[in-house]
Amino acid sequence: AKIGMGLYEVFICNNYGHYISQHILDAREDFALIGSSIILNDGFNIPDGIAVSHDNRWIAVCNHYEHSVSLYKNIRSLNLQSKPNGILRAVKYPHGIRFSEDDRTILVTDAGAPFLLGYVSESGDWEGEYQPSINLRIMDETTFERGHINMEEGGAKGIDFVNEFNIIALTCEEQP
Repeated sequence: AKIGMGLYEVFICNNYGHYISQHILDAREDFALIGSSIILNDGFNIPDGIAVSHDNRWIAVCNHYEHSVSLYKNIRSLNLQSKPNGILRAVKYPHGIRFSEDDRTILVTDAGAPFLLGYVSESGDWEGEYQPSINLRIMDETTFERGHINMEEGGAKGIDFVNEFNIIALTCEEQP
């Protein structure tokens, strides 16, 4: 996420340490690393995907074994003990995640199901709990079952989209 004056912040999920780290890069110096820290580590059980809203107000983290997505206000006081401001529910094994361009929709891939879930906030304020408003089947049962070697696999993992949902790109080992 661009934070101004040639600086960018990068958030990384550490699956094995169960935390989120933040790294500040300086584009004026060939994206030199100028700072790193662990910023979140409370309540994660395999953080498995992360996205920042386009307005930089929200950080969304897929929480694999908690079967949810945690939403945090991207504020200076964010710290290791911060609790989520919002939660997206009803996803088995969340993995890929993206905010829409207007930050009012969040799309989440489910690594353990053949569906893409969409959550909507009319105001773009993600406080509170949300259930999916969109539940779109993205692969047929045969393709899903081929990769469904355990409860956590078989569905799509990566996601991106272009031009406000005119094109959605998903990654899945069984359906490249």
